[in-house]
Amino acid sequence: GHEMALTTVFSGLIEKLKYDNEKLKYFHFDFHKNCSRMRFENVNILLDTIEDIRTKMGYFEVSLNENKSILKCKSIINRQLGVFRTNCIDCLDRTNVVQSMLAWRTVSAMLNDQETQIEDTSINFYKKNLEYEFKNIWANNADFLSVQYSGTPALKTDFTRYLCACSIKSWCTYH
Repeated sequence: GHEMALTTVFSGLIEKLKYDNEKLKYFHFDFHKNCSRMRFENVNILLDTIEDIRTKMGYFEVSLNENKSILKCKSIINRQLGVFRTNCIDCLDRTNVVQSMLAWRTVSAMLNDQETQIEDTSINFYKKNLEYEFKNIWANNADFLSVQYSGTPALKTDFTRYLCACSIKSWCTYH
């Protein structure tokens, strides 16, 4: 159908762009094939495929001054070296689900890095509560955005709250 034609054209364009920029990566993930019969955990196939790239991209981190102002940070500790661009052809809800999973993996990595720098292991204690709040804030944001463009709440926030995923196309670029 029209999705296959669009996927073929898009993949061809990415290949042409990759000729000039080897840092551009494209990953196609067929949700219906991989996650049929409610096997949403299979989105981890994609996430595991891109994990090395996500890790190399890192995340942005600064050391704040005494006033906790990011406007006048002491120093940059980590620089984020790239971004992921994720979308489903016709479903912002599915796109949001995958972005939430990518974001949570990065937040988890940040917490793990902090835990190795701090002798007190209290970060691990709070991680489960943070995960719960993260999922709900992300899903609530999806609802607010959906109301703005469609007039109704998002359809997939139940999956987002539990970090399940749907069909997506994902590509990324890094420096």
